[in-house]
Amino acid sequence: MDETEKVILEPTKSGGIFDLRPSAVGNDDLLYYDPASVIICAIGSRYNSYCSNVVRSFLIDAGSFQNKVYEVLLKAHEAAIGALKPGNPVSAVYEAGRSLVKSV
Repeated sequence: MDETEKVILEPTKSGGIFDLRPSAVGNDDLLYYDPASVIICAIGSRYNSYCSNVVRSFLIDAGSFQNKVYEVLLKAHEAAIGALKPGNPVSAVYEAGRSLVKSV
């Protein structure tokens, strides 16, 4: 988030030309990235009081350590989703993901 905020506040220091507005339109410019970068694409929508977000991560030239970390986080995400059950407190969902990360 900090890096994204820096790009928004000072786009000339980002190493590329980015339009981060929700209304941005794609173009044919090449995407700038550093080796072992992570590109995070997110889109959100709101209808009345319902809000939804979809986020995808793209690992660019990821090393073995980055891949392992991503796999652990994916398993933690799955554990948290598995704990989403009627009657479970939100803390149980958090703890499911947290305990998986701590066990690795």
